[in-house]
Amino acid sequence: MHFNLIAIACLFSNRCDSMLNRMKEDSRPMMRTNFTNALAMLAVNLEEMILTQATALADTVRRMAESILSVRARLRPGRSYPHRSRKPAGKWNRKQQQTA
Repeated sequence: MHFNLIAIACLFSNRCDSMLNRMKEDSRPMMRTNFTNALAMLAVNLEEMILTQATALADTVRRMAESILSVRARLRPGRSYPHRSRKPAGKWNRKQQQTA
């Protein structure tokens, strides 16, 4: 079940990425949608998508796409350093970091 939800969120995210880059102006850098936001929007609207009729479903999907398009990040190809999270280590990860 989780795989299906992730796959659906990925499809939405990819579709919104292509819509976003088609709307792109020449002076702006390439953008992409936030996958976590796409997954959250899918979770919020999943019940409505399943239980509504076809016309309402199209409206729900349109609203989801607008929500997914509202959160995006600039692509950063060719970084000279790997991306590293600055989030503090939790108590379960501290031992692994001390030994490394």
